[in-house]
Amino acid sequence: MQRPRVTTLLTAALVAVVAAAAPAAAQESGAGPIVVTGGDFSGYVDTTVRVAARPGGESGGGTRPVGAGSGGGGGAEGPTCTYQENQVPAAEIRPGGAWYNVSCSDGRLDFVWLPSTAPQAAAPVVTSAQLALEMQDRLPLAQPTIQRSPDETIRFKGDPMTWVNLWTWFWTDPATYQPMTQTVSAGAVSATVTATPVGLLFDPGDGSPAVRCAGPGRAWVERDDDAAPPGGCGYRYRSVTDGTITSTVSILWDVSWTGTGGLSGSLPQMRTQASAPLRVMQTQVVNG
Repeated sequence: MQRPRVTTLLTAALVAVVAAAAPAAAQESGAGPIVVTGGDFSGYVDTTVRVAARPGGESGGGTRPVGAGSGGGGGAEGPTCTYQENQVPAAEIRPGGAWYNVSCSDGRLDFVWLPSTAPQAAAPVVTSAQLALEMQDRLPLAQPTIQRSPDETIRFKGDPMTWVNLWTWFWTDPATYQPMTQTVSAGAVSATVTATPVGLLFDPGDGSPAVRCAGPGRAWVERDDDAAPPGGCGYRYRSVTDGTITSTVSILWDVSWTGTGGLSGSLPQMRTQASAPLRVMQTQVVNG
């Protein structure tokens, strides 16, 4: 028989084909499982196939042996074999695959036919919970506005200020304190994520614990005088600061989701925030 010529530049798909098809050939010859590795070497893919040994240490062969011999490489793990695609006479062409020369480290040679299509991997399954978790990071949540009393237009050396031992009110624009809902889909699977504001947090910036109230708060009006803010959205500084401190207003968001098939759940709480400098000044008493 004339020596077949190497004619086809195999791609990485051949590795998958050999991995899928070679086990069938090994089963026909009684060999054990096959592990495939390989790479492109200037015109053909040098595909290494390790065939597990048969009981008693004898390694498996191909489906149509064209030669035999003995040599190293058998052992408990079996020989290492190289597959090369070759051109064959028209009478021997079979649709849906190709013929390969097989050369093994134990000296054996094979000439086998392998199919050209490998089983398609199943599409990854996406769940509603996964979609919801992905959408959470993309929710366009509103940041709070930094609104306080004393008003920010009252300044000292260019910095907003408040007075020691008097109530500092804080609040955010109610428009920033509204639920947010987004829906995402992947094929027939969907998830709707809802973020609901559940609290306003004020970190005074002086080392004291943050103060929390249940709503967005409300603006100070003159008749409030120095009363405590309704709902607790306020803080009383107890000492004058040496320079500016940084106060922070945050909106806390509870996040939940519903999905295809009536599924639902909750996600980690989120926070949006804004910060600004502030001075705490001593009140001045003026005697009339």
